[in-house]
Amino acid sequence: MAKVRNDSLDIAKGIAIIPVVLAHTISPVMEGHRILHFLYIFIYGIILPIFFVTSGYLSTKLVTKPMSRLELTKQRAVRLLLPYFVWAVIYLPMKIVMSQHVRFSSEYKWYTILLGNNPDGQLWFLYVMFIVSLIMILFVTKKNLTVFTVVFMIASVFAPAIPYSIGFTSIALNFSLYQMGFFFLGTFFAMHFEYEKVTNNKLVFIISVAELIAYAVVLYIKDTKVWYLEAISATCLIYTILFVSNLLSKTKLNKALTYLGKKSMEIYILHAPLLVIGRIILPKVIANDYLYVLIMTVSVITLSILISIVINKIKIARLLLFGSK
Repeated sequence: MAKVRNDSLDIAKGIAIIPVVLAHTISPVMEGHRILHFLYIFIYGIILPIFFVTSGYLSTKLVTKPMSRLELTKQRAVRLLLPYFVWAVIYLPMKIVMSQHVRFSSEYKWYTILLGNNPDGQLWFLYVMFIVSLIMILFVTKKNLTVFTVVFMIASVFAPAIPYSIGFTSIALNFSLYQMGFFFLGTFFAMHFEYEKVTNNKLVFIISVAELIAYAVVLYIKDTKVWYLEAISATCLIYTILFVSNLLSKTKLNKALTYLGKKSMEIYILHAPLLVIGRIILPKVIANDYLYVLIMTVSVITLSILISIVINKIKIARLLLFGSK
């Protein structure tokens, strides 16, 4: 079945990008704060799969292949790898000069960028998205999509059991493999189901919310990650966000949230450098860590949007920094 893009997909990304920035804001100041630490591990473990699901949903052409594999690969390389490498060049000097303010300040070996270890640690997302897209372009067809989806979803469930040490500071094998199954799930969903009907089931929504509450309670009590529940909880969060997004798409908030969602990739790319600058300035004027997290998150999202508007007006900048033609 052909996919139908609607506002709720963008709204879902708009909702999800907020906790992503929040988690990265919390990271340097969560030590000694039980609530902040809880929020970080809760968000970090289950939020990113929503972006892989929505990206997979919008990537059915990788399976149907309306153009050659080479052309599809070129498109994905421009969209994902070009900004990945350009931002590596931009961010590396910041990582050196402002090492005490970056999230991953360990010694960096430049050649590991070829294996996904970007100086801007958050950009592992672009690298993994390209790898899973390439797998789909080269090997997946309509006939075997189901098999690949099952295999990669199983891999997502068991990926957290892989030692975190396999990989680099900003890109571990277990966390990367964990995301890939959700990309396949999104594509499978787009090819076989009607979006509105599947994402509008109140009973599934209630069960999903109940599971997330239970997971949050377990996480708060244990005060550490519960890896064997992450894939289940991530799936429940995906459904919860899609359900809520469907409802919001029919309200007056539609336009604003859709815009936020369309800007989510640009916010994701821009927010790390802005956080580095913010970590230098804000702690000097804001002593309370909770207030710092709130102001930093709002400021970084707002500035990312404003800067992206300027960048998008310049063709070459838009291409190099965002992979957009």
